[in-house]
Amino acid sequence: MLLCCINTPSIFIRLINYVLHVFIDIFIVFYFNDTLVYNESLDERINHLRCVLDVLRNEKLYVNLKKHTFCMDKVVFLGYVREKRYRNGEATP
Repeated sequence: MLLCCINTPSIFIRLINYVLHVFIDIFIVFYFNDTLVYNESLDERINHLRCVLDVLRNEKLYVNLKKHTFCMDKVVFLGYVREKRYRNGEATP
């Protein structure tokens, strides 16, 4: 007997919205199975990632680290390019 998972993407989206609702639009953008954690400094980046991963762990949700990239200066997300620019050796938003 073949079991089909109907509405699985919408259930996953609702779950992630419920679990990470505190962070969404503050430092997380989420679309289907793509999650972008954005910030201005390396310290913020580490703290934000720690917060997100702690919440996911508490909810018994796990990430596949092989599918993730961390600490990127340039990222393409949903057709938008977010890039850190440098002026006189310092990063600018």
